[in-house]
Amino acid sequence: MFRFRILREIKKRLKRKRRHIWSLGIGAAVFVLASLAGSWAAHRMVASGP
Repeated sequence: MFRFRILREIKKRLKRKRRHIWSLGIGAAVFVLASLAGSWAAHRMVASGP
């Protein structure tokens, strides 16, 4: 029973703090771009090598 009450409270908090879908999309896009930039920079460092 206690677990269900915790889940219910978490759902209430998420509903109160619901973000717009575009802000989540922007966050995902920034994460993907940062990951691509990091992997590209790492590849260039390895490729240039000693």
